Amino acid sequence: MAIGCCSGGDVDAIAALQAAGADYLEPPVAKALMESGAAFEALASRLARSKLPASAANVFLPSDLKVVGQAADLEVLQAYVATALERAERLGVQVLVFGSGSSRAAPAGLTRERALDQLEAFLRQVQSEATRRGMTLAVEPIESAATNLLNTVGETAAFLRERHLEGVRVVADLWHMECEGEDLGALIDARDLLGHAHVAADGRLPPGQATDRIEDFLGRLFELGYRGACSIECRWRDFAAEVPAAVSRVRSAASVAGWESAV
Repeated sequence: MAIGCCSGGDVDAIAALQAAGADYLEPPVAKALMESGAAFEALASRLARSKLPASAANVFLPSDLKVVGQAADLEVLQAYVATALERAERLGVQVLVFGSGSSRAAPAGLTRERALDQLEAFLRQVQSEATRRGMTLAVEPIESAATNLLNTVGETAAFLRERHLEGVRVVADLWHMECEGEDLGALIDARDLLGHAHVAADGRLPPGQATDRIEDFLGRLFELGYRGACSIECRWRDFAAEVPAAVSRVRSAASVAGWESAV
């Protein structure tokens, strides 16, 4: 199992990831790729020198760029998507994670059906561009404290099927599942749609710093035939100091769960 970390990709973070034996970086699109052209070029250069791939990318949209509601500007979104995916392709991104809870939250007064219609239209736009560039788009269910659309794996999988969003996948995020009280059994019905995975320990701490269900989670994914990667997405206090133990913890959990290639 390829194990990576969600991180901005500065010089120290890349060095720490390499030293920890991580397999890839999962940078935030909204900041690392889209904050400025100069910042992106610097990241691309650092990754090229390090040989650490950016196999996945998350945080697709900044919080002020809306997908649903009257604030959604289709022309602005189209231009953003085109640039973001062109840059993601340059980095070698294979899985594009769409979480961005604030961007997809339905504002007061907007019907849920209308919000889902707008979200569907946006996902079709991104999926078309992603497919053309050889990437997989994966929607991340986000806890209800952060957004009011698509909070669970089950809900997200049902939405993708009902809207016939062929090729779009679901991110299985252990922490968000636990926030919503979603049983790991929900992964069974979504087994054919699983496209990426995220883990963290309790309290969204780095793995190894608190109790967790990572073995159970990865074991269920393995049983269901998932053979993709898994990223650590947590709240870091001292990334360089904490990431070695976090990567080691997830590798150990993956091995116990049946992923023989995890060690």
